[in-house]
Amino acid sequence: MEAELQSRIGLKRFGGDLAANIEEAFKEFVGGSNRALEAELQSRIGLKHFGGDLAANIEGTFHEMIEDVNKKYNDIINASQIQIEYLDAENKNFQTREEEYCKLIEKLHSEIFDISADSNNKQQIMYNEISGLRRNLGILEDELRESKEGYLEIDEAHTKTKVAVEVISTWVISSTRKRHASRYNGVWKLKRRSDVVCEINPVQYLIANPDVAKAGMDPIDHWLRYGKREGRSTGGQG
Repeated sequence: MEAELQSRIGLKRFGGDLAANIEEAFKEFVGGSNRALEAELQSRIGLKHFGGDLAANIEGTFHEMIEDVNKKYNDIINASQIQIEYLDAENKNFQTREEEYCKLIEKLHSEIFDISADSNNKQQIMYNEISGLRRNLGILEDELRESKEGYLEIDEAHTKTKVAVEVISTWVISSTRKRHASRYNGVWKLKRRSDVVCEINPVQYLIANPDVAKAGMDPIDHWLRYGKREGRSTGGQG
């Protein structure tokens, strides 16, 4: 820029007033598009107009402007370079973080898969154990039901035996007391009894009719007098 301006000034140096040549050369150089640069140069030239040679002042001012422009340009380049380096560093950091995040995500996916697989295995084991417990529980329930049924059968047989013993014992005691009192018609009774022996079993009759046993009555005599007419159960022939 400086060389071009000096060249333009040099071409017109012998064509008239030097200051006019410089001003005209400067205007041709900046054209009509950069009014701010033109105004700044004219302002700086004006400040030094009375300090010495006008051409030297203009040249010095121009050099200062060129240095300022170069300094600003270098500052912009340096700032841009710093910004570029910063962005490059940030980009590298971002790439590093992105790689770390990808590795972390992959690790988490792997851990989730392992946990899921382990959970499924444990769940299957638990289901198998529950199924086994249910089978064992079913077996125990069946055994308990069979045991309960057996106990009920035993209890029923025990109850029947107890009742039979009580009935027979009661009858034996009561009948012993009344045995002699009923001998007044013994001959008739013996004849009737012999006819009824095949009809009832005395023990079964007493079990089927506990009130007869409790009263101490002879089962055959009761059957002949009351039971047959009342339609009482004989208890079978047993």
